Amino acid sequence: MLAVGKGGLGKAVALNWIAAQSGAAYCEVAQHTKAIRPMFLMLHDAYGVQKNSKHTYDLAKDCMNFLGTRYGPTRPLLVDEYQNFTPTVLRELLHLQERCGFALLLASNTQRLAARGVISTL
Repeated sequence: MLAVGKGGLGKAVALNWIAAQSGAAYCEVAQHTKAIRPMFLMLHDAYGVQKNSKHTYDLAKDCMNFLGTRYGPTRPLLVDEYQNFTPTVLRELLHLQERCGFALLLASNTQRLAARGVISTL
């Protein structure tokens, strides 16, 4: 699911409320989390999973395990400010979602997406 809107509309407040009410995992993409390795670390933090490795491959493998149905249904993932991801990192997250099948909601500011030329591709 994709949620876009003007800045100040209340997307972050709504996502936090949904996460609190439903038990979904919530994370906000900051500048330091927009590369692949930090994205996997962000997912570990959002789901409260201990990080057993510093290597990107092992972090990705751990994500596949706890996001897949191996340990039962996975809580939905709510990602705010996803426009901060590079296209490569967004592709990696979408690949992970496709492979593991967890519910994913991406939220962003329309002005920021338009400024990056992304809004025309949605």
